[in-house]
Amino acid sequence: MVKPVKEWVQALIRRDVVEMKAYHVADASGLLKLDAMENPFSWPDDQLKQDWLASLSTIEANRYPDPQGDAVQASLRKVMGIDPDLGLMLGNGSDEIIQLLIQAVARDGAVVLAPEPGFVMYKVLAEINRVSYQGVPLTSSFQLDINAMLDAIERYQPAIIFLAQPNNP
Repeated sequence: MVKPVKEWVQALIRRDVVEMKAYHVADASGLLKLDAMENPFSWPDDQLKQDWLASLSTIEANRYPDPQGDAVQASLRKVMGIDPDLGLMLGNGSDEIIQLLIQAVARDGAVVLAPEPGFVMYKVLAEINRVSYQGVPLTSSFQLDINAMLDAIERYQPAIIFLAQPNNP
């Protein structure tokens, strides 16, 4: 007898993934939301929007973009004064870059360390990649507790430490 599709799919999916809870994004209607890199304001003028749309119309959407982002990297280096000897890592938002960094260090016994409360995706992405996560509480005034952080570094020997200022990438 053939298993029902639901049982078949559940047998394929890792139990820890099945047990994960969805990442909840609170409704920010009417609020200035500073924790998600969102702009609460519309474009400043219609001409800027039209120029942007005109630029988008020239993109070859049927082709993969330059995987290294050479033109973007060159512009970033110029505008931000980044030395050509330093590497740049570009991604589709902070979640992707965090995921890639955790995957790069994922091995048995690896630990991801970050202050808490902080960006929830550090823990979520560590769990998805089967890497231990260790949060280090901030002080009561939400400052980095240097001594607690140094103690955690010594105790857990993390493969990667996430520090963001302000406390969200």
